Amino acid sequence: MSKPAIASSLTVFAMALGYWLGEHHFSALPVWQLLPVCAPAAVSFFLLRGAGVRTGALVAGCCLAATVFAWLIGSRSATAAFNQCVADGEGIRVQLAAYRQQHGRYPSQLRQLDSDLPCQLFFPPQFLHYSAHANGYVLSFSDAFVVHRATDTEAFWASK
Repeated sequence: MSKPAIASSLTVFAMALGYWLGEHHFSALPVWQLLPVCAPAAVSFFLLRGAGVRTGALVAGCCLAATVFAWLIGSRSATAAFNQCVADGEGIRVQLAAYRQQHGRYPSQLRQLDSDLPCQLFFPPQFLHYSAHANGYVLSFSDAFVVHRATDTEAFWASK
């Protein structure tokens, strides 16, 4: 594999990592999470510096810029997914009640429901957590500030 191809592959990897970090940032200013993406940019720089320091620096800068852009997109995706959980979380409780009425029990996993679930992220893990037990379930999602929780008998409530 040629050095430019390796540098391109590292950029794609860094972008995927940046998007994942953006989706899963869970803190107010997670800038420290962007540090791991500096490694592919640094490797790209050292791979291509033989073609000139400017070329290596340009490729490393493009790698970093693409990664930060992917992080921003991932962060927006996570915000939209979280807001969708807030807006549509009760709909999942309705689906769980219908499933129980039809099957006599709650599903062991949410994917057993015959519909698209709200608040899905592109990369795992997901926001929405579900745990079924003998007589009910617990459904929750959270960010760095608030935990939203519901059960089979109680609607969603938020706590800090």
